[in-house]
Amino acid sequence: MFLLLLIIQHLVLQKLFGIEPSFRQLVILDSSGNLLSASSRVSNYALEKDSIYFKEELLASIKKDEYYLSPVFVDQGTGEPKIIIADTI
Repeated sequence: MFLLLLIIQHLVLQKLFGIEPSFRQLVILDSSGNLLSASSRVSNYALEKDSIYFKEELLASIKKDEYYLSPVFVDQGTGEPKIIIADTI
């Protein structure tokens, strides 16, 4: 059953990439911030680096059942502006 849930989560993330091409990374975290599922158009290193930088603020917002919107920052790899958006599901 757990494996089926992981497969479904991954498929949902892949479908979101098709719907919204501006998404570069999508993750599903539990309430403790542990990674449950992830899908990315960029390297896993970029995903980890950004997640570590904003993790405390993000988790504090999620625990209050609020959405999270990071400040705009410049991706060091691509030079593009970037934000992190998080919401509870």
